[in-house]
Amino acid sequence: MLDGSGLVLSDLVSVGFIGGTGPAWISRRLVWDGVRILQVTHGTVHGEARHYDDTWHPFKVDLATGAADGGAYDGPEP
Repeated sequence: MLDGSGLVLSDLVSVGFIGGTGPAWISRRLVWDGVRILQVTHGTVHGEARHYDDTWHPFKVDLATGAADGGAYDGPEP
């Protein structure tokens, strides 16, 4: 359960959340190379994921669970 405080982070391929007690989750791989976080609302991270053909695809990640929808990665999970 989120208490309204924490930090949303991203690397080149995924999004993560750190709360007051430490890391809460890291999303599945969303992109081939490049994440743009556009908005963090109460409950959801909205962003765009870069595909290797240089197109951008929308995604959203649930802040409570890290479950993701959308993105640009269509390869196997590592």
